[in-house]
Amino acid sequence: MTVLFSAALFAQEIEPNEIEPYQAQTFPLALILEAGGFTGMEALTWQPNWPLDFPPDAFTARPDSPKIKRILIFWEGSNLNYQFFPDGRIEEFPFMLDNGIISINVTYREGELNTMHFSPRPEASYTFEFLENQDSFPSIVRVSHAGYWFFVSLLWGENKVIETWYNEEAEPLGAYVYSLISIGKLTRIKSLRDYSPGGVYREFNYNSLGLVSEAILPGGEGRVLYNAFGQPGYWERLFSDAYGRGSLSFQRDPYGLLLGTRGIAEEEQVNYRYDYSFDANGNWTMRRETRMIPYMGFFFPSPGRTINRVLEYFEAE
Repeated sequence: MTVLFSAALFAQEIEPNEIEPYQAQTFPLALILEAGGFTGMEALTWQPNWPLDFPPDAFTARPDSPKIKRILIFWEGSNLNYQFFPDGRIEEFPFMLDNGIISINVTYREGELNTMHFSPRPEASYTFEFLENQDSFPSIVRVSHAGYWFFVSLLWGENKVIETWYNEEAEPLGAYVYSLISIGKLTRIKSLRDYSPGGVYREFNYNSLGLVSEAILPGGEGRVLYNAFGQPGYWERLFSDAYGRGSLSFQRDPYGLLLGTRGIAEEEQVNYRYDYSFDANGNWTMRRETRMIPYMGFFFPSPGRTINRVLEYFEAE
């Protein structure tokens, strides 16, 4: 079945000053579902609008077997947590939203997605209740936020997904259209466009591997080029927000381990080098980052941060 986008869904004009702040905070729910592995689209979350100092492999800690119970990545000011049930279903995972990391908790009912919960700010939280499915994918979602109720409609088709946010009076608050592409037996996102009221335009484009390759946002745009293994090799930002402009290239060893980052950020040279500690299974448990400072034509090491990754496993039965 192919779902066609209908402009009639958004025919009603909504002036920005008529929308309460809590109503205007819509965001692409389908991207969160995809990040948690609930859509089968298998696109990765890493995006070119992320902060320049955010590690490009932060969201690659995916389970390679149901034995993994928890993956925790932490450093100063950041904490990424993946938590899994014994059957391999995800219980908690991180997501990048509005230039900040949120932790999303998941519950299930009879094997299907039941609720999601997260708090982007201490005083406000979101709870999503998944009421109906279409072809095993969520289609009607009820949202509780700041004492108000909203509803999200997700229409899934062969080459398109239409996501619309409504208030209790069935007035549209935001809309997102995803173009999909089939590669073999996989369905992946090709592009995402934001048709929300208020004139704010956002667009994400993906490559054939389902990886975010371009972001066009109100603050600017950015792009990512990947190597043959789907790892970021070059990252360019042209943003005017607090994180600013920059371009980075990433150096890796033959096994894909990140060894260095080089580039320019805010007209200053960036040169990071990394060394690791490993556990008995070959998983890195600590990464030390050293920033090399240019002086008189040479680079000198400067104290950097330490990133830790902890992996917990379920006991063998």
